[in-house]
Amino acid sequence: MHKKASYFENIISMQKEIIDMKQRLDVFLNILDSFLSENSEKYSISLINILQIVCDEHGVNPLKALSNSREKQYVQCRNIYSQISVDICGYSISDAMVYINRDRSSYYNSIKNHESFMIYDTDYIDKYNSILDKIKKHQNERSNS
Repeated sequence: MHKKASYFENIISMQKEIIDMKQRLDVFLNILDSFLSENSEKYSISLINILQIVCDEHGVNPLKALSNSREKQYVQCRNIYSQISVDICGYSISDAMVYINRDRSSYYNSIKNHESFMIYDTDYIDKYNSILDKIKKHQNERSNS
């Protein structure tokens, strides 16, 4: 019996740690977004909005997209986010990558993967184009207000 109780105590402890990490990550993302939004006049969409649009299109949780998971849908989210935030929206590579806890080399790898997906993966192309339309719509709404 003692082993079962210890097992469940460990599970409960791990769940509390996960909840705590998620709360800390949420606070970090809010602080980072407010820091980056200080320059929001220069950008027509925030990084958090870009990430949210990309994740919504893929049907994934943004926290999972920020993880180190190598599952295809998360990798594709990070690739599209990287390409759009820097090349389309004009963020610096370091600002865009810090937001998703990556470095400069990850950006270049993401772009290489993005270009490959854009050639060979029709589902990726459809999602990318849909995301791009949503980003442009968001930018237009912001510029009109």
